[in-house]
Parts: sequence; structure tokens; C-alpha cells
Amino acid sequence: MCVAGQATFLCDGIRVRPVAATGIFGRPFVRIDAHPSLMHDSAEVRYEDPALWPNPRFAMHSSHSSLRLRTSASTLAVELYDTANRGLGDRGRPSVFVDGEPLDPPLPVTRDRVSYHELAIPRGRRADREIVAHSGPQLYTALPAPAREHRGTYLSALYLPADARIDIQRPPAPRPDIILGDSKGTGYYSSHVGSNSLHYQLEERGMRVITYAAGGWYLRSETGSALTVAACMPLARAIVRHSPARLWLQIGRNDLAGQYFTNIQNLATQLGNLCDACHQLLPDLQIIVPTITRETNEPDVTGGTWQDFRALQRALATGRDYVTIQDWATAWTKSEAPQFTSDGVHPNDRGYEHTVAMAIGEPHPYSPKRIASLRGWWEADTGLGGGAMSTVTASGNTPPTVNVTGTATRAFRLRVEVTTAGTPPSSRLRWTIDEGRYWEEIDVPLGASVPLGGTGLSLSMATGVGYANNVVYTWDVRPASWLDLSGNGNDLSVEHAGFAGQYNPTALNNQPGILWTPNQGMRLLGLNITAPYAVAVVATLGTMTPIRSLIGRQTAAEGVILYSSSATRMSVADGPSQINADGVVAKVPHVYVAIVDGANSRLYVDGAVAASGTLSNFPLTGLWFGLDRVAGWGSDGHHLAAALFAARPTDDEIACLTARWRQKYRF
Repeated sequence: MCVAGQATFLCDGIRVRPVAATGIFGRPFVRIDAHPSLMHDSAEVRYEDPALWPNPRFAMHSSHSSLRLRTSASTLAVELYDTANRGLGDRGRPSVFVDGEPLDPPLPVTRDRVSYHELAIPRGRRADREIVAHSGPQLYTALPAPAREHRGTYLSALYLPADARIDIQRPPAPRPDIILGDSKGTGYYSSHVGSNSLHYQLEERGMRVITYAAGGWYLRSETGSALTVAACMPLARAIVRHSPARLWLQIGRNDLAGQYFTNIQNLATQLGNLCDACHQLLPDLQIIVPTITRETNEPDVTGGTWQDFRALQRALATGRDYVTIQDWATAWTKSEAPQFTSDGVHPNDRGYEHTVAMAIGEPHPYSPKRIASLRGWWEADTGLGGGAMSTVTASGNTPPTVNVTGTATRAFRLRVEVTTAGTPPSSRLRWTIDEGRYWEEIDVPLGASVPLGGTGLSLSMATGVGYANNVVYTWDVRPASWLDLSGNGNDLSVEHAGFAGQYNPTALNNQPGILWTPNQGMRLLGLNITAPYAVAVVATLGTMTPIRSLIGRQTAAEGVILYSSSATRMSVADGPSQINADGVVAKVPHVYVAIVDGANSRLYVDGAVAASGTLSNFPLTGLWFGLDRVAGWGSDGHHLAAALFAARPTDDEIACLTARWRQKYRF
């Protein structure tokens, strides 16, 4: 039986065009079926079960898959089928893109109906345009689920004029990333996605992504309540059949909120079981566990708090070298959740930009400027001023003397290498700064000094002396100032040139820092800050005995000192009061946050409270980094970053700041 009308193209298995058809359907056309084998990022290779839906003419795809082609056509029609739209209005993201640009607005859909949309393809510089037509978003889980859980908008087909050139682009071969999650993983409620979707954000950065995620979905629905690896095997098999390179294990938030595993410990155990099951089936699979992003309402649950569960998530990597934790919970604080979520729960566009930045290894998005009490912020890779040069370090065939004169305009390492051997002026050299990012090759100067452009320095070499190839000379700037990045103008400076440390471009994991000797440091005077306040620093010590100071005072009876009081102890003191953190080895890098707040004083080490007790609340009028000017205790290690706060940062803010610095300096 064939029912007449614009939307009828199948009649007893024969495709026909109704007599009354208009537009693209009124002339010869080609129907490109959205077959799963043609869909990019599709999780399935078959059609949907016709018994489940009123209209079976669509493929079962996972969320956000797409059909891609190149064509000379000036028009196309899109056939969409919506199974059970949640009625949330616009889907938020355009359905069709032409050469990477969206055709706005997003195509509307009708609940439980097929809809057709004829679109004009704008002219471009190329005869053939690249078309990307998206299927989804949908609520789609990894294992078979009730029909109500497989719902959303599906691409059924594209229609193009029969005389157009058409080149269908088949899916690429690279192993995909798979997202296993809930509405946070696939986008707000899955059918109101906009650009705020982990899938799209990763896809736009060149990754191939398959998403198994559904709004309101939870882990127990996939594995059952038995806390075993065997119980997780069916889900693991459904995942690894795609041979993914990485699995984003974003699921678990709804289990936590609904307490579906009774307590947080059981939920963490089952997540670990799923990791183990996937690893057994696909040993080279990298599993990424993002911590649950912060929400406005996080009521305590059985077994602890949401923060306690996040700690259990982080612990999933212990003993599992195939599991990596991405601490998305540090992208914003709980109090900032209204700024980074659309409804207090689901990340908005800004929130997804933050989490995806962390996902792909971009710099941590949290900025100390988001802490209202920030008074000073210093980073060694930005704003270290110039100064005198260190003594030269030379290597090679007993090189002759080379002199550098002048004052450097900023911090850098100067490297001079002889590239053509001989006696000046027949020899040549190359000088570089900023680890080779800037270089220039010149003739070896014969006696007279030659300026090194833009550095503030001049170079002179001995006359009548032969230079061998590959003789290398290096100098480091001894910075006399450190720019305040907070915008408050609290730049650090040295008391005089003798207090200047030495710039080291590779202080920690190829990140720059200032190397001190125990009588060097930078200071900030003229402060008038009363408790509570906080001082933070990212630093190392070369030795912990005798006493070494990371943070110091200008005069007695004011300020605070952070120092090594034994070979395995770091202490915070102001006047007669002191709190001690035992078991801290300062020869490896740490983020220290010293809180001066009377009986509620704390020392945080890498985000955890390492010591608590009472301090005297001396006012802060002067501050030193690398030296305590009162006792003369100094550092013999590196400072990489520091910050000053005129109030007490919250635990959330300390966690975010610590995560930023640990990611940046890679420890």
C-alpha cells in the first residue's frame, strides 16, 4: 500500500516519487540512506528494530554521529526522524554544516514523526562543497535498554539532485575515543546540546568520538549491583568491540546523587571493576576518569560527601597504570557553579571549554584572579625582569675568553656557539636566547663589542685567538624584579644586586624558575595586611638542613615564615607560634599554601592539610621569597610561582589553584 504525499517514498519496497511532489522532490533526485556503515562516529552497524518505533526508516546511531559528503549540488533535503523529543525546544546545534560553517537555524523536529527540510547550499569558492549532516543528539546507552531510553533525533537520509556530483566520505579508520556517561557527558539533557557537549568539543579538535550517554543514566543500570569484574564484563565487551584508543569514564554522577550503590565506596569499587574488565579485554586501552564537575547543590550521601567521592575517583589510578585521572572538579569552585553551568548541574558552553581544555592537555583554565582576595601573583615564565649576567659556563676545546657586558632587558639564558672555526674575523658564531626560539648568526667580533639586538647586551671576544667548532658559552640573567600578574602593582624586587638569584629555563620539567643561593631573595614591602591572610608558593629546596626558608619576613614581630625545621619537616611560624608538617620532603616540588588565621591556621601541601594549629596573627607588612631577612635563612632551591591573598582562600579555591600549578609544572 502506498500513501500519497510529499513524505512518501517507499511503496511495497519500491521507491517512488509522488505526482504532487515539489522542490527537490519534483525532479530526479538521489536518496543517500543514513546507513550505519556510512556514519562517522556511529556505534552501530545495523538498523533499529522496526518493532520499537512507529517509523523504522532510520538507523540506530550513537549520539552525534554524522553523514559526510562532497557535492556540486546547490540544494539538498534532510530527512529527520524524532523518536521522543523531550520537548525542550531548539536542539541548540545546527544539523547541517557546509565547509565547516553552520546552516542556521537548527532544523526543527516533530515528536515521533519524520520531517523534511530543503536547504539552499550557499555558493563558495570551490565547485564542490563539503557537507556534514548530524544525526542526534540522542539518548543512547552501551547495552540494550528499554525503548524509552533510546530516543532523540535521527538522520534518516539526505536527498540531492540526480545530476549533481556526489562523493560520499566514508568513516576514517583511526581508533576512536569512547565516552561512557550521562547527560554531562553527552550534553545538557542530550537533546538540548548546543555547543556544550564533550563529544562536539573533542570532535572539533580533530578526534574521532563515539558517545554512549543518556540523560539520567547511571552505572548500576549497565552492570547491576554485584560488585565484581564479571558483572562489568558485558558492558566492557560492548565498549571494546570498537577497539577504542581511549575510554572516557564519565558515568557515575547519577549513581552518586541517587545512591544506587548504597554508598560512595561501593560506587568507586564498581568503577574500578569496570576499568579492570576493560583492561582485561583490551590491554592497551587508556582509561580516563574525569572527576565530577562542581555543582551548586551537593548534599551529603551515604559514606561521605561529594568531595569524598571525588577523592575516591582520584584513587582509581592507584595500582592501575592504564587509568589517568583528569581533575575536572578543579575547573571551577562550588561557589562558581552558577557561572559555569546552565542549571547548577550541567556545564554550559564556558564550562565545557574549561573541561575540554583539561581533557586535551591545554593549560589549566583556573586563574588565581578568580580569588577575590588576590593581592599578588608571580610566575617565573612571565614577568621576570632583567639584570646582570651570571658568570659564564663554557664547554668545548678549552675555549678562550668571551665577555658579555650590559644589563639584560629581561630574564633569559644566553647561549653563544662557534659555528665556523678559525681566527676572527674569519670565524662565525650563533647566539640564541629563550631556548633557541630566537637566534642570529654573525661574524665573530674582532676586538670591539658587538650589540646583541634587543637583549641589552654586547659581546666581545679575544683577538688573534683561534676558535674551534662547537665551542659553547652560556650565561643566565640574574633578574632584579618580578612582575605582579594580579594587576595590583605589587612587583617584587631585590634589595640590591647581590640578592638577585639566577634564572633557570629548565628549573622543573623544562619550566623556568629562579635558582637561589641561601643569601638571595626578592621582597615586597609596604604591605598592611592583617590576619586572616595566605601566602602560596611553588618551590623546591636543594637541602633541608641547615634551616632553609621558602617564605620569609622583613623584620621581627611581623609577617610569616615557611621553612625547613628538620630534614623531613616544614614549619610555618609568626613570632613565638609555630605549626609543623612532618613527613614533607621539600627537595621535590610542592605547592605550599600557608594560612595565618589564629587558631585556625593551616599549612596545605599539594592541596591537602599537612599541619594545623595556632599562629600569633602578626600583621604582614613585608614579605620575602627565597630568604628570611630576620634570621638569614635562605633557599638553595627554585621558586617557580607564588601568590599572596589578603583573606583566607576557601578549600575549593586552594584545590583549584593547586591543580593549576601541578598541571603546569607537571608534578
